[in-house]
Amino acid sequence: MFRRILVGFDGSEFSQHALRVALELAEATHGEVVTMSVIASHPHVEAMEDREVERLAERMGVTQALARYKDIANEHGVALATLTVEKNDPLEALVSHVRSHGFDLLVVGHQGRDHTRHLRASRSIDRIFHEQPCPVLIV
Repeated sequence: MFRRILVGFDGSEFSQHALRVALELAEATHGEVVTMSVIASHPHVEAMEDREVERLAERMGVTQALARYKDIANEHGVALATLTVEKNDPLEALVSHVRSHGFDLLVVGHQGRDHTRHLRASRSIDRIFHEQPCPVLIV
């Protein structure tokens, strides 16, 4: 059923929990998981090349956290791929990626790294239900 799973990942406790749940689902369905980490756009980031965006993700702790989960995925026989992109709207980036790559499930944490934007994020997550072409699991 859920063989291709996309996880929104920002390194927060909530996104790590969402990734653990996605890995369990993928193990049960012999599926694959892709994480998407979105670095917010601004003039400084827009001027960066892809490798510099990856280094910014490393400084945020995303890369280190994902390395641990790659080991866990390998132990359980689950394919785990990671993707880091630069966009203004993380949820729009996730929705677009789901549509263009045919994912069966989107998994996100109910709150991300920036707790001060929780209300805005809640409104954005509500937006997903109207725009998403697949089921959404909010962990």
